[in-house]
Amino acid sequence: MNSEIIGRPTDLPWAFIFTQVDDLPRHPSQLYESLCYFIIFLIAYSIYKYKRHLFKIGSYFYFGLSIFAIFFVRLLLEYTKENQKGFEDSLFFNMGQLLSIPFILIGIILIVRNVMIIRKKGNK
Repeated sequence: MNSEIIGRPTDLPWAFIFTQVDDLPRHPSQLYESLCYFIIFLIAYSIYKYKRHLFKIGSYFYFGLSIFAIFFVRLLLEYTKENQKGFEDSLFFNMGQLLSIPFILIGIILIVRNVMIIRKKGNK
């Protein structure tokens, strides 16, 4: 761990101590993210492997699913991280969360668009 974006202090038994920063046990938010991204990969791969026939038309679904899931996880995991800049302390959402919202919306739009295309082709 390079102490780049450290987690908030916690008393959980799996907390890390980033000695380069301080001696407080903190959330290992980097591990949370990597685990979540691996789970997203497994879900997307499973959908591709077992439900591929449902999404033959276009690849917007998989891209939209990936973008939505990755940035939704990031939105949630930002609560376990320290704010990077002081001005973020006064915000309801920190900068990482604010930057995630447009990508979540793009992912939803791509998923819905692909589902609408599939329904339209199915009705013909």
